[in-house]
Amino acid sequence: MTTLFEEKKGPNTFSTSVQQFLESGKGPSAHATASDLASTVTSSDDVDNALWELWDAFFNAVARSPTPHTAHLTLLSAFAALPPSRPGSQESSRHAQSDGSLRWADLPGFSAQWRDVHDILESRRGEGGFPAEAFLRFCSFSAVYLRDTRGAGQVHPINVIYAARGTLERDAPKTETLSLDVNVASVWIRDGGQTLWDSDHDSLRQHWATTLDHPTDRWPDGRGLTRERWAMWQERLKTLSVDEGELDKDTKAVAGEAANVIGALLEEHH
Repeated sequence: MTTLFEEKKGPNTFSTSVQQFLESGKGPSAHATASDLASTVTSSDDVDNALWELWDAFFNAVARSPTPHTAHLTLLSAFAALPPSRPGSQESSRHAQSDGSLRWADLPGFSAQWRDVHDILESRRGEGGFPAEAFLRFCSFSAVYLRDTRGAGQVHPINVIYAARGTLERDAPKTETLSLDVNVASVWIRDGGQTLWDSDHDSLRQHWATTLDHPTDRWPDGRGLTRERWAMWQERLKTLSVDEGELDKDTKAVAGEAANVIGALLEEHH
């Protein structure tokens, strides 16, 4: 769930502090801000709800902020650098470790909530306007986060495949969202492609075999993540980057950048 589309939001304990850090660039450091927010979580009577509110405030800020999301990523890194802390509440958290502490290096609650927000934004992207903008911003942030954490964070490289498969491997993508979907797929590949390329393919296959082998219009044999599949993505992106149809200039530019990333990977590892 997300409060992003709620006209009358209830109070969020964390929104003001998150926004002040992201907008001002002054005041408390990222570490101090993250420490204060973490302390608010651990002192809450309902730790799990507090974590939900924290990430809701954070993801709302991501979706409403233009790229780049440098300050957002800085704050997230500060959270991940915090030592574990133990909630004061007697009620246990489902995100707690065996000793009852919250391990901030794992960004407790972040991953599941990220997936919820992503899927909600994806489902509403066809509305255009703010929902479409929010989805692109959210994916842009996520792809850079994936790149910066090299796949060791809370966003998995498999999301690059999902984005590419859903757009680049379809013969007839939805016309009303074509430009947005190409932009999103291109951003994931441009910023997250290297991380996907460097991922342990045995581990990918162990956990995501069905996704890797799922047949699509342009990949009917479903032969996993092969060099040929990367090359097919590159050719599709090249074609889209010079499309004279309904793609806008910015989308074509990002598609070209993504094609160049794949080209460099294929050349480096030929």
